[in-house]
This record gives sequence, structure tokens and C-alpha cells, in this order.
Amino acid sequence: MRQDHGLRVRHARRHEVALACEVEVAPAHSHLVRLTARAAAVRGRAEATLVDVSAGGLGVIAPVFLPKNALVHVRVRSPLDPEAEPLLESTLRVKRVVMTDRRPGYLLGLAYEAGDEASRRRAERFLRLFEEDADA
Repeated sequence: MRQDHGLRVRHARRHEVALACEVEVAPAHSHLVRLTARAAAVRGRAEATLVDVSAGGLGVIAPVFLPKNALVHVRVRSPLDPEAEPLLESTLRVKRVVMTDRRPGYLLGLAYEAGDEASRRRAERFLRLFEEDADA
């Protein structure tokens, strides 16, 4: 029997990665949060780096500040074929924001948002890419 003594502990295996991705404010929150060109966003999207993947969510380093609890849309393209279908396209909720340096850079802790079945399957398929690689 597992006891956590009231502590928050990570239960999902985290896979460290370094993949280019795009982050944009999800339509549900676009009236509350806007990314400007000055904030390193093009067409409302910021180029970012995916740094970790788990069953619970993603870690992303982005050049823009996004407030906690904001809904964001993340798109990860294949580094081998950027024109191919994205490896992952999902809506997540910002759970943690830490400024990493003065460039600016922000480490975003993103949690998968309860969504439709198709989104859940895409996220599971994306995670399996890293689990298969780790098991090899």
C-alpha cells in the first residue's frame, strides 16, 4: 500500500527530450491571453522546445510567459519531416511557470486537459514513441 504522507509526488515516468514545438493560447482563452510579435510570437504562436514528456503532461521551454491555468495548444512536428502530420497536437493547461533566464525563457509545466477520446489516443501514441525508445 502506497502512502504519500500528504506530499505531492510524481507518479508518471518522465522522458527527457529536445524537440522543437509551437505553443499558442487555446481558443477558449484567446480572449484573455494574447501573444504579441514582441513576445516572440508569429501568428499567435511561439517557437519553443519540448524538454520532457510523461503520461501527465509536457515540459516546454518557451520565450513567452503564459499564466498558470491558461489553456494552450501545443504542436510537435517531426524533426525528420516538418511537413508531415504533427507527432502531437494537444490542448494542455499551464500548471507551473518558472523563469529560467533573462533571454527570456520560461519552463512551462503543462498538464493534459481532459478532452475528447481522439486527443487522448494521440497523446498516448506520442508517449509510446519515447517508452519504446527507453526500453530498447
